[in-house]
Amino acid sequence: MQNHTFIHSSHPNIRYFGRWNQEDGCCHSYWGGAYFKVNFTGDILKLEFSGSCDIVVHVDGGSDRTYRGAKGTVDVSSLIDRTRTLHTLLVNSRFDCQEMQFVGMVLSPEGTTAMPQTGPILEFIGDSITSGDCTENGACDSYAWLTASGLGYEHTQISFCGIAVTPGYGYLEDLGNPSPITQYACLQPPNYQTDALRGQLTAWDFSRYTPKAVIINIGTNDCNSGADAPTFQCSYRRLLELVREKNPAAPIFALIPFGGYFREEITQVVHRFGETQGNIYLVDTRSWLEPPDYADGIHPTNEGQSKAAQKLCQILSPILGPGTP
Repeated sequence: MQNHTFIHSSHPNIRYFGRWNQEDGCCHSYWGGAYFKVNFTGDILKLEFSGSCDIVVHVDGGSDRTYRGAKGTVDVSSLIDRTRTLHTLLVNSRFDCQEMQFVGMVLSPEGTTAMPQTGPILEFIGDSITSGDCTENGACDSYAWLTASGLGYEHTQISFCGIAVTPGYGYLEDLGNPSPITQYACLQPPNYQTDALRGQLTAWDFSRYTPKAVIINIGTNDCNSGADAPTFQCSYRRLLELVREKNPAAPIFALIPFGGYFREEITQVVHRFGETQGNIYLVDTRSWLEPPDYADGIHPTNEGQSKAAQKLCQILSPILGPGTP
C-alpha cells in the first residue's frame, strides 16, 4: 500500500456496535446489523476484508451502497463527498447469518481518522422481523435500525431468522431449535454451533457495553410452529429474567408481535414481572401495520418497517429522551 495510509481494524478511533471480537488479525462481527463507525479525511477510502460478507456502506450521509460478497479490497472512494473536509463512514453487515472480517481501511497518504460522534445503545432482541428479512438491505432497513437512528442512538440487533423464545420450537430444526434464553449470552449467533471450524459458542462479555434500554419483539415463530400458550408464557418470563439479570438498570420494552401473537400471554407476563422487577413497559403494536405493509403476511416491507419505527419512536422518545444532540 505505497503512498497510502493504512488504518488497522484495532485503531481506537473505529467504534464498533453489536457483538464483535478481535481475532486472527481482524475484527469479526457477529449477529445481524453489527456495524462500525469512524470519521476520516482525504479522498481515498478502501476497505479490507478477510472472508466474504454482504455489507452496506454509508459515507457522508449519502445513499446506502450494498456490496454483495465483499472480500479483499473494496474501493468505496466514489462515495466520498469531496465538498467536505471531514468524512463519516458507517459499515454494517447486511444480514444476521453473515460475518464481517474487517482487516482495516486504506486512506490517502495524508489521510487521518477521528473519533465519530456516538450515542447511547439500544438493544433489540427478536427474530427475522427485527433482522429485516424481506427488505432490500436487511438489517439497516429494519424497524430496529430505523428506530435507533431516528432517536440518535446506536443499537445492537440480537435477532435471528426462525428463532422462537420457546426451546424446541421455531424454524431452526437443523440447529436443534435454540432459544434466545441460551443464545442471548453468546458472542456468536446460532448458526455457529454447527460450524466445525468454530467449535462451541463463546460466551459474550456483557461488560463490553451497557444498553440504555432493551426492546424485545418475539413470539411470531413460537405461535406459527405450534408452541402452546402456557409453555410460551413460561419461556417469555425466563427471557425477561435473563435480560434483567444482565442489564439490571436498563428499562425493558416488551412488544406484542406485529401479528398480535400471544397478546394475552405477553401482557400477563409483563404485568406480573413489573410487579416484582419494575422498569418494564408493555408496547401493544395493535393497528401499527396493515396488510399492504407485509411482504408475505408476516414480514414487513420496507414501508412497513418504517411505519413500525415511527410508532416505536413515539413511545420511546418521551421515556428515554434523545440520543446524540
